[in-house]
Amino acid sequence: MSATPSIRHEPSELVPAGSGPEEVSIADRFSVRWSRCEAAVRAYLIAHLGNLSNLGETLNEVAVLTWQKGPHDATQEAFLGFSLACAKRLALAANRKDGDTRVRFLDPALVIHIADEVSAQDQRESDRPLLQRLDACLNKITAEQRELLRARYGGRGHGQELHRLATERGRPLDTLYKQLERLRSALRHCVQARATSNP
Repeated sequence: MSATPSIRHEPSELVPAGSGPEEVSIADRFSVRWSRCEAAVRAYLIAHLGNLSNLGETLNEVAVLTWQKGPHDATQEAFLGFSLACAKRLALAANRKDGDTRVRFLDPALVIHIADEVSAQDQRESDRPLLQRLDACLNKITAEQRELLRARYGGRGHGQELHRLATERGRPLDTLYKQLERLRSALRHCVQARATSNP
């Protein structure tokens, strides 16, 4: 295959035009599995490459090798293991090519931690527009509604906080839960309206 697989490609881009449904199915499976393990492979390469300017190229080489020779029908763990084995060999080759013969050892738990951090950062970046819309909607609610949200979602012991607020306001707890449900619904509609008006 001449196409370089990436999570940013659609599965139909990974197989030539006119391919049968079985090949598209393989491309779909590969795309899903690669998107799940790309952060771990990237983290591994960051830890093991001597020259990070080789990161993008080496990551693409890992994806191509995994696409061409990887265990497409195996478990996700086997797929990740194969991808990391490719990353290790390619990182060593890139380091040798650059004249860096040092061997780098990294605890697997640390690699998983780095991958989780990279993945969380990617998630935070993709959630930013949604959080901005939610923040704008939260700025429109009253202080009483804000206190209700804080009592329910603001830290530990939200059950006790809601009980305290119900007692303080002289209302039954069920009434506060109903107000919360209406408030969540209003915030959801506000966020959705902002999404359609400012995508």
